[in-house]
Amino acid sequence: IDSLVEVVNGLWSQVPAGTADKVVGMSFDTTGSTPVAINSQGTPLALTEEFAENPNAMFILWKDHTSIKEANEITEAATNNDVNYLSHMGGIYSSEWYWAKALHIFRVDSSVKAATYSWVEHCDWMTALMCGTTHPEALKLGRCATGHKQMWNEQWGGFPPNSFFSNIDPLLDGVVDTLNATTEPSDQVAGNLTAEWAEKLGLPQGIVVGYGAFDCHMG
Repeated sequence: IDSLVEVVNGLWSQVPAGTADKVVGMSFDTTGSTPVAINSQGTPLALTEEFAENPNAMFILWKDHTSIKEANEITEAATNNDVNYLSHMGGIYSSEWYWAKALHIFRVDSSVKAATYSWVEHCDWMTALMCGTTHPEALKLGRCATGHKQMWNEQWGGFPPNSFFSNIDPLLDGVVDTLNATTEPSDQVAGNLTAEWAEKLGLPQGIVVGYGAFDCHMG
């Protein structure tokens, strides 16, 4: 967040005066899958005092491969299921992806599990932060992250059912039910830039904010 403010404001001294006023929209592409555990208010646990120094409560970078065991379990469950939820994802679930990371953290850190309400991708949380919609009930999810990392697909009505995840491990019970079942592609508007963030970034209030996506998908 601090880097975002510093970088965006640093741009304005490098471009003609008035350029910021001409900006009409913004959106995020981030690494992925880079999810974070959030509390019932939508705050990443690492941004709370209790978990500020706990790496398990921070955004889990895409290149973290510690969840290989969990990824293999998800692959086995999906391929042996009546509906193969990996059929649009290459057939193998990766340790770089959302559900494997979430399950691994739950298994190794009971304090994070106890404080977690849900998990959210970096690109979706930053989008929500700009729009003032980080509360789980208001949090909007982009199709890029949900479709490729979280097994969301219209073919089976959205996310796999809770029973699929709880059968893999009861630690995942209920997590999918905290997610917004409606997702949108990155060419759609997720919301508008709040007054708070317009002031911090030197941008016009109310400009559109697109749904987030992953850097490797956006080119």
